[in-house]
Amino acid sequence: MQARARTSHTPSGAWCQPAGVWPLATGEWWLIDPVGGNVNAVHGMPDWNIGVSLVRDGRPVLAVVYFPVLDEMFTATEGGGAFLNGVRPRVSALYSRSCREVTSSPL
Repeated sequence: MQARARTSHTPSGAWCQPAGVWPLATGEWWLIDPVGGNVNAVHGMPDWNIGVSLVRDGRPVLAVVYFPVLDEMFTATEGGGAFLNGVRPRVSALYSRSCREVTSSPL
């Protein structure tokens, strides 16, 4: 992934586990979160992910979030919309308060 990022765009910086200085400097920045939801991963929960985003001059222009356990990949591009495994998601017509998740913290 790093090699592809280096060859496909102008020179850019990268933050792993984005906790750096904000706002980001002008230019292109790859933001990489190798284990989003690491507490969930440690507890064996399936809702952890690997996230990669490209921010150009302070605007997010590309994002990929992959959930390995569920084999789900969310992608989005500026002006191009979002997709789940290549299919555009849509809002369900069903509504129920009993189906909401408030937290995933194991207590």
